Amino acid sequence: FNAARLLGVSGSVGRLAPGCAGDVLLVDSDPLDDVATLSRPVSVVRAGTIC
Repeated sequence: FNAARLLGVSGSVGRLAPGCAGDVLLVDSDPLDDVATLSRPVSVVRAGTIC
């Protein structure tokens, strides 16, 4: 299970797949090692568009 499935919305969220809603933040290091990494994204995909 994942959160989307538990909430009953797994058809449109909770995974990266065509037709699903999703935003992606691409970073160049592990944010678990350095949370500041999240403030320096390499790329952002929002609503299917590369920003």
